[in-house]
Amino acid sequence: MGYLKISKVIYSGEDYYYESPIFDDGINVIVGPNGSGKSTLIDLICYGLGCYVEHFNLKNSKIHEVICKDKNNYVNLWIDIDENKYFLKRYINSNYIFITENNEIEEFPINRNDKQQKTFSDWLLKKLNIEPVEIYNNTFSGIISFEELFRLIHYEQKSNQAKIYKEAKVDGNYVSDSLVRRKAIFEILMGNNLINYYSSLNDYKIAEKKYLSDKGVFEVFHKSIKELYNDDIIEHGSNKEKIKKIEQEISKTQDEIDKISEEEYTNDNFLDELSKLKDEITDITFILRDKKEYYKKVILELEKVNILIKDKQIEIKQLRKIVFTHQELNIFSPTTCPYCFNEVTREKNHCVCGNEVNEDYFEKSFYSMEEYLSMIKQKIKSLNTLEDARNEILDDIKISTKDISDIGEKLKKKQRMILNMKNDNKLNFNTTGIRRLSDRIVELNSEFNSLNEKENLYNKGIKLKSQMISSKNNFDTAKTNLETEENDIETKISVMIKNFSKIYNILMKEVVEDCKNASINLDYMPVINDGVYINASVDVQIKLVYFITLLWISLENDVNFPRILIVDTPESLGIDKANLINTLELLTELPNQKKYQIILTTGIDKYPKSSKFIIKEEMTEKKELLKKRN
Repeated sequence: MGYLKISKVIYSGEDYYYESPIFDDGINVIVGPNGSGKSTLIDLICYGLGCYVEHFNLKNSKIHEVICKDKNNYVNLWIDIDENKYFLKRYINSNYIFITENNEIEEFPINRNDKQQKTFSDWLLKKLNIEPVEIYNNTFSGIISFEELFRLIHYEQKSNQAKIYKEAKVDGNYVSDSLVRRKAIFEILMGNNLINYYSSLNDYKIAEKKYLSDKGVFEVFHKSIKELYNDDIIEHGSNKEKIKKIEQEISKTQDEIDKISEEEYTNDNFLDELSKLKDEITDITFILRDKKEYYKKVILELEKVNILIKDKQIEIKQLRKIVFTHQELNIFSPTTCPYCFNEVTREKNHCVCGNEVNEDYFEKSFYSMEEYLSMIKQKIKSLNTLEDARNEILDDIKISTKDISDIGEKLKKKQRMILNMKNDNKLNFNTTGIRRLSDRIVELNSEFNSLNEKENLYNKGIKLKSQMISSKNNFDTAKTNLETEENDIETKISVMIKNFSKIYNILMKEVVEDCKNASINLDYMPVINDGVYINASVDVQIKLVYFITLLWISLENDVNFPRILIVDTPESLGIDKANLINTLELLTELPNQKKYQIILTTGIDKYPKSSKFIIKEEMTEKKELLKKRN
């Protein structure tokens, strides 16, 4: 796996500059009092690696005044990745990093504005042989960046010790501090071959969102058209055949109009037209009669449902009174006298009055409070069902009333046509027949338009349903794939937790006297002494040893952790000097199988006096890091 090493950092501006010493493999120490600029040096390294530094941002309320007011300023960073050398350059308040590799210069953005856009993080992860992992979390989907992995590489001075991870980036664009992403960071750095799991998890989340979205769209559409047309258009199927027949009937009716217009009007025409009108009136009369009969049945059904609703409401009211009484008096019990309500000693298989009874039946005559509440719940459910049925009946009555009115008007119109037929003899023209057929065309056109509208809705509904089914199939496939990967990853995660906990336990017990055992839980957070409270003064050691364990494991195993630790002023958060030095001495015990680098900033004399701790820079005055140009 890739090894990242910081070789040198330079800050340059019109007013200020800084040039670091060469940093080597092993433990590099920068010593200085508070305020001398140790943390600024670490910030420059972080900034050069594409990380967000809060007080380098002009929009922040607390800025680094010297750097933010300097002009034409930038950070140069020399890094090695597996012996390959790279030169990085990033201007302050710039979204781009320039990379020089083999005298070739490339430019990459820090933030991704387009999903297909390649960023500096993509470049760096590829050089470190870390496969990109995309995490889908609610509405946010994104590849875990190097900056996020850096949260377990950089032990930050100002971070909350209890949180372990470096504070998440909060720059107005996104907050990457969900549990899902934190766990992913640990698993990417410490896990082995977990990319398939994350790929399956991401596919599952995307497929789930797509399916739920398509399902929601289809269900809303389906419900809307059912309510609008009082008909299940999608279930009834296509209307193509009906539309075709109506088109033919419209054409045929128009031909009849043309024929009547051209024919000479005779007495036979009169009698034929009269017969047709009478037949239509007869048909309409029967339809009207059937509609009125149906209306009467619906009204009777409404009355029945109203009675049932009233009865159900009375039952619920009575039960609520019983519950209230039971709560207040507690009078319902097989051992309570129904007259004086005093407790009595009752012989088994006997009533309180002394008569023999069946004990099982007797007990069933009394209900507990839970049973009464369950009965009320069931009756309310029945009441809701009845009220839904009543609403459907009311809708039916509304439609029937309109149908009766429309059919009645149609009947009157046909009757008026018969009365007006005498004018046809005077005009010697079959105006009644043409009017009758024209009305028929209007009816057919109305039906044609209605069917066409339903056909369009049907086609749209079928398309939405097809999309839903397709996304459901994709979701089911993604779910199956995820379950397969989960079965495989459970073993890997278990081994990963066990290995980490083993080293962490040994190191913690070595430096914390009160530590009986130490491990990490399923969220990869430390658990000390099985979760029993331990003095808050050891929080620094709990976190520092956690970071040391990360590096330790990377030196003994093939994991993605890039074998670099940046530890910024660990003594600043409440640890005494002896415990600090004792904990830092763990670094002298690190395995020697692979190269590694630690950059440690600390106070004067607050580090072990070991030859492995190489002093690279020693500051003595406040604000000494950045030098003023002459």
